[in-house]
Amino acid sequence: MTDQHKAFGKQLADLDIAVVEDSRSTQTILRSLLAFIKIKKHRIYDSPREAVPELFADPPDVILSDWYMKPVSGYQMLCLLRQPRMAPLTHVPFIFLTAHSTRSLVSKAMRAGAHHVLVKPLSANVLESTLDWVTRDERKMIPGRDGSFHVEGVPELLDRNEEKYAALSRAEEMHLQSDQDVKDRNLRQKAHDFASLLLHPDMATEEDEPKDARSKPATQQERSSKAFGQRRSVHDT
Repeated sequence: MTDQHKAFGKQLADLDIAVVEDSRSTQTILRSLLAFIKIKKHRIYDSPREAVPELFADPPDVILSDWYMKPVSGYQMLCLLRQPRMAPLTHVPFIFLTAHSTRSLVSKAMRAGAHHVLVKPLSANVLESTLDWVTRDERKMIPGRDGSFHVEGVPELLDRNEEKYAALSRAEEMHLQSDQDVKDRNLRQKAHDFASLLLHPDMATEEDEPKDARSKPATQQERSSKAFGQRRSVHDT
């Protein structure tokens, strides 16, 4: 068996798509989308328990699966399909469908061997472009340390991204701490100045004095009165 995934190099219209989705309304939408993008061969299963035996007997080219299903989730199904004993399903591209995509969910899905995570509701353009990308994706399916298969290079890429994210988080925390340190120093300085003022009132600066106690520029009337007083004093002399 080649290390290339099963959909590699195929035409979009020739793909055999398996859908595992427990929502009947979403099943209807996916049928319409697949028909709209001219994919005629597709099959839909209500649950992983129903799907896995059928998929093992007749492997599709691509699996589209909901993430959250009971009692077996889409993630649990993917982990099973990537086990060596499940070959050739180990090499079937797996695309998750979820209404709640988060960074941690995407990382978990990709580490388990998924090719992509799509957010509901889907559009025909997004689905078509994703499937087209999968058919041209040259990355191989390779076994990891535990023997389960994953997309070549994905774990290493995720590790690098998580290291960058952690570094950015640490930098942000340091920046916030630095801002807090500046605020704390300013508060301590103000408290020190206030305490000094209470202990040594004579050290108050001009800014600490009441406005009424500060010298004010003389008004025109005051200057005139002062000048008149000086002239009168000279005259009396």
